[in-house]
Amino acid sequence: VLVGYSTRILTRVYPNPVNPKSWVSANYSPVKAWTCGVQCAALNFQTFDIPLQLNEAFFQQNGGHGYVLKPSYMCDPKKPFDFNRALSDRRMRPISLKLAIISGQHFQNQKNHSTTIDPFVVIQIIGIPTDKKAAITSVVHENGFNPIWN
Repeated sequence: VLVGYSTRILTRVYPNPVNPKSWVSANYSPVKAWTCGVQCAALNFQTFDIPLQLNEAFFQQNGGHGYVLKPSYMCDPKKPFDFNRALSDRRMRPISLKLAIISGQHFQNQKNHSTTIDPFVVIQIIGIPTDKKAAITSVVHENGFNPIWN
């Protein structure tokens, strides 16, 4: 319903004021709003949490200019986008993404800075349900200074 509505009307969503998490400036995931076509997802900038980091990353795709155009398949009021049927929607163009994690430098143990750590990297793709994927690299034992993944 919200996808069809947002093709015709400028839509803004806010954190729930009744939710106790909002009282401490916690944020909701803006990804859910974006996948429904919402144009403005208001976030609390007091807390640099994961949702705010996602917001910052999302707007880097246009050089950080503050506005990202919706894909054309989310702008047709006669045929609203249904993300539950995204795989069968001919307007969608799937892409492949291949990442190579090479190395990292100077990872510290947050609890005890004098001990070594066993670093690994977690990568997540966040979006509509069919897009969600996660991968974890192997663990590099006792090398937080200069771990290398092959």
